[in-house]
Amino acid sequence: MSTPAPGRSPRRLRGTTATRVEAPAGTGNSGPTNIRTRIVGARTGVLADFVVAVVRFLTIAGAAAARVGSRVAAVVTPLGWVMLGVIPAAFAFGYGLGWIELVVVGWAGVVLVVIAA
Repeated sequence: MSTPAPGRSPRRLRGTTATRVEAPAGTGNSGPTNIRTRIVGARTGVLADFVVAVVRFLTIAGAAAARVGSRVAAVVTPLGWVMLGVIPAAFAFGYGLGWIELVVVGWAGVVLVVIAA
């Protein structure tokens, strides 16, 4: 058996290590244990229940929107995304400002999107 380096324990050479389980500082039995307590803490009542329900709904809706968005993004080309922005803008500014040309551009874009679909 070799001798340990200065400042080293002989335990290290044998391949054994001391293990110790410690809780993080500041946590105890009152720390967050589930999602509800992380969201609203120790609060109870109708408002706390409402906040938890809204967070759960938004989590599920966000996951569903991400799935749909990833499928749509895999199919739509950059030109399609531009058309998606140009058509509503053309209608809004055309009808809002009374410019017939922009309204025509909007309807022409709608026709192109319908044909492309």
